[in-house]
Amino acid sequence: MGDCVKVNVDNNTLVLYYIKRDDLKGKGRFTIMLPKDAWKKGGHLTAPPLTGYNMYFDNGDKGDYGKDHLKQKSKNVEPGKMVLALSKAKTFGVETSFGSLELLAKSDCDLVLYWPNDSSGDHYNNFTNILGKVKDVVGDVTSIVTDLSQVGALGYRA
Repeated sequence: MGDCVKVNVDNNTLVLYYIKRDDLKGKGRFTIMLPKDAWKKGGHLTAPPLTGYNMYFDNGDKGDYGKDHLKQKSKNVEPGKMVLALSKAKTFGVETSFGSLELLAKSDCDLVLYWPNDSSGDHYNNFTNILGKVKDVVGDVTSIVTDLSQVGALGYRA
């Protein structure tokens, strides 16, 4: 298949991979793929000669081409740097930005980005991340209290 990179975005692991293709004849191509039942998500692609090309899937959008379990949009691009501004619908369908990915279009390659659906474990992952941060703060507070009690035990006064 080719080079593969994984990027975490909003508790999802996006998978990027290059596929060598002889039919592109010196050009590059960018493809975004989603599960067929995906909520609204995607991005705007800026890559020569395109500026702000919409690669966003709305609910029910089948894309340019779809298999039974996937939908996709593709666009030919010149080799070089491109930027994909990511966004997706969150609570109550509000579109939320998730930053940008700087990508490299390679000659004779299709750069494919697969963005899976939110997993059922996302609420759990959010909860455990929050607990980890609380634990760190509590650990810091406990350390400070311990240090202060040791200072008090030595008879120091402010």
